[in-house]
Amino acid sequence: SDPAPDEELGLVDNERGAGVTFGPDISQDFLERHSLRYLIRAHEPFEDGFQVHHEFALDETKEDNPNHKGGVITVFSSANYPNGEGTNKGAVLVLNEETGAYTTPTFQHSAAPAEPDYETWLTSIVHAHKKRLVQAFREESRDNNKKSTV
Repeated sequence: SDPAPDEELGLVDNERGAGVTFGPDISQDFLERHSLRYLIRAHEPFEDGFQVHHEFALDETKEDNPNHKGGVITVFSSANYPNGEGTNKGAVLVLNEETGAYTTPTFQHSAAPAEPDYETWLTSIVHAHKKRLVQAFREESRDNNKKSTV
């Protein structure tokens, strides 16, 4: 299952055909019900190596303070995915046990393949931006049947 864009509420079947997408209302309810601050997940590449979804203030009087926020965080530690040929950074999440604050140091491999494999590179770019591409195609589709013409 994956977090939905912030403007999509509730649970919806996942476009990937596995699980559901869950909106910020579901995330906040789950975290509050279980007295958790974060839902930390992995296995979804992002260009910066991580993505914060559904961020909300834990205490409305301190909503500008990042140490008083909760939400869903996706961390993807494989830089240059896949096979060292992509463009994304890898990231790790370091959680401060005392404050609950986190940092996300990122990294990227500098060694390039001897001969560029443009098909793999392009596939990784499309994969990394799949959700945005699908959303753009759906918005472009006139009859909303998941088909679009160019």
